Amino acid sequence: MRTVLNQFSSILETSKDLAQRYGKSSEYEILDKFLTEEKNKSEFVLLFCGEFKRGKSSLVNSLLGENICPVADGITTSAVSIIRYGKDSKIVRYFTVLDENEDRISVLNEEIAVEQMGDYVSGTSVSIGNTMYLEIEIPNDALSEGLVLIDTPGIGSLDPRHLFLTQQALPKADAVFFVTDAYEPMLTTELDFIRDKICPTEKPFGVLLNKSDMISRDETNRLKSDVEDKIFSYCGQEVHCIPVSAVQWEEFNSTGSERRKTNSNCEAVMSAIDSFKLHRNQIVENCFRFRFIEFISSLKSKIQESADDLASKDYSQVARKYEAEIEDLKKLRDAILNEDSEFRTRINSIIMASQEKVFKFFTRESVLLSTDKLDEILQNPRASNEDGGKYVVSQINAEIRNIGNKIDRQINNAISEVLNELSQYIEDFQQQNKTFKGRIDGGILPVSHSFSENFINMARQTLPFTGIMAIGSTVSATGISIGAGLLGITVALPAVVSIAGAVGIAAGLFYVVQSIKGTKKNEALVSIRRQVTPRINITMNELRSYIQNRYGAFSKEVVRVLKKTAADMLDSMQELQKQIQECAQNEKDKTIALKKCEDQIKMINNLETQIKIAGTNPFIRP
Repeated sequence: MRTVLNQFSSILETSKDLAQRYGKSSEYEILDKFLTEEKNKSEFVLLFCGEFKRGKSSLVNSLLGENICPVADGITTSAVSIIRYGKDSKIVRYFTVLDENEDRISVLNEEIAVEQMGDYVSGTSVSIGNTMYLEIEIPNDALSEGLVLIDTPGIGSLDPRHLFLTQQALPKADAVFFVTDAYEPMLTTELDFIRDKICPTEKPFGVLLNKSDMISRDETNRLKSDVEDKIFSYCGQEVHCIPVSAVQWEEFNSTGSERRKTNSNCEAVMSAIDSFKLHRNQIVENCFRFRFIEFISSLKSKIQESADDLASKDYSQVARKYEAEIEDLKKLRDAILNEDSEFRTRINSIIMASQEKVFKFFTRESVLLSTDKLDEILQNPRASNEDGGKYVVSQINAEIRNIGNKIDRQINNAISEVLNELSQYIEDFQQQNKTFKGRIDGGILPVSHSFSENFINMARQTLPFTGIMAIGSTVSATGISIGAGLLGITVALPAVVSIAGAVGIAAGLFYVVQSIKGTKKNEALVSIRRQVTPRINITMNELRSYIQNRYGAFSKEVVRVLKKTAADMLDSMQELQKQIQECAQNEKDKTIALKKCEDQIKMINNLETQIKIAGTNPFIRP
């Protein structure tokens, strides 16, 4: 068997790498441990059991060829004896002790003398004390190759402890001999024990029909068949019943008589033991084969799952998708960079339409400011007050500021419209090409922010309000002449006269102005227009430049953002190209991996074949 187990180990070792790769290391380790334990196991444990006074101990002694187990009329085995080979005779007694706190029982042991053995093996529970079993080592040739014998108390005695000890010993056995008596019909208690205690262990076992030398050959054969039939009928299991005589066997051991040997049928018993060993070996081998096949079948499933997963990944299709996305990006990029594209034409049209609308508004408002609105301001009675000059300047400034605010709103609306157009155009593209998502948002936001910044900067630098306020500052510096002009007074006042004094004088002359004829007042207004209109024209020219600067900056910003977006698209195309190359490499790796999975499955199938035929080579000695 050791040769077969070595073959099993070699086969199992071949699967180690696969077990680690596919998460089956724990299953591998269980199988490896099983083989290691079996290879290290040098003993074969044979247990004798049955009703009391059936000759179990006598048969053990006969097999050993010496009287180890106490046997005599009136003596009943009351403890388990485990007998194995030892260079020197030695007996160790195992017994139970109740702890002082009386909540736990401990098992202790002590070595006893050989002559004390009978005191603890046979007798009543009272006489043997708390002995559970004895381990006996003897230099016996029958045990030298690892055979271990277990003698047990009778299962049907009045002492329930006997049945308990026998049941405790059963798991230690590799095979079981159930001993019955040719003079006693098989009892229901015997059949119950075989059915309920021995059969479930699935250990190889046989029945020894002891004292068969005391009845005729025909009667022996009848009893043999009767025992086998009863066990099969009652327990549902076939069993081999061996007629045997412990007495004849002992006489053969002492005399060497061939007739005693034949009458004892000891050779059949020894042959059965060899069969038990072979049977047990087959059980071990079949058990390992079954578990190993389950193990490699699960491995095969894992490998097949991996192969199926690999096969389902169509990297070529993914590459084609990336190529289509690159083509889409190229088209979008061309549309963005090409000034003659429909997209750029639409953007330019929005900007130009807005600019035209703003300039129309500006032209109209500029004319109105120099004519109707200026007249309205000059005709206002406040223009003739002491602070009339300041009033006129502030009103003109207010009108220009109002015009500028309206222009800013129109330009901002145009910016929003262009941004919406850009956003919608890119959003439509994103619905088809997911790869570019995220880069567009990063391009749009800087556009809006940049426009806002440019607007603020240009407003600070070129808004004409400062130009208008220059008129106010001029009024403050030369208020007398301008004030006098506004009031129709052309007489220059002394330079030493203060602004406050000049304003006061102008206010005092107000009533004089009222007495001037209408023609004189109109002449005065014409004079005032001549002084104010050039300043308004200068301011409006500044405002015109501001409009042109904003739209120029706006157009440049749109171009900058489109170029930045195009650059981002180029980055995306390059990234997609890398992914296409990765797909090509992945496809090669997939082919290699699939071939590897195929080879692994072939190896698994080969291991399954090897494990099935291992140990069946007739030229290999088991």
